[in-house]
Amino acid sequence: MRLVTALCFGLAVACSAGSSQPAGGAQRSPSEVLRQFLAAMDQSAADDRALRVAYELLASPAQKVLEARAARVKSLAGQSLEPWQMLAQGRFRLRFTPAARRGMRESISGDRATVTVTGVGPDELAQVPLVREHGQWRVSLVLD
Repeated sequence: MRLVTALCFGLAVACSAGSSQPAGGAQRSPSEVLRQFLAAMDQSAADDRALRVAYELLASPAQKVLEARAARVKSLAGQSLEPWQMLAQGRFRLRFTPAARRGMRESISGDRATVTVTGVGPDELAQVPLVREHGQWRVSLVLD
């Protein structure tokens, strides 16, 4: 979570609650994927289906960590949970709001991208890494 924590407060792992695939199969930009991820996490307090959308927007290493956590919960507590239920529902808060104008800028190098998010204040800056997997951009969180 190293870089995303500068943007998100209380994101224990980190639009609409619809499908994570864009209509018509068109590829979304890294900035669009990050916006959808943030919106899904924000919606998760009121709609637990949004957690699955956020989970689907995560890169596969983060998904695997959440799958392992869900398996541990099942083995230790006997409670069966889905991997997306390991995300912190309702505990997500943005530390700042992206600026209305040029609040998200992206740089792409092959299958890696960085979205630089800026707010209006001088300390409101975050760099969020994304990776392209199977032709789609995914938020690359490092989970311990």
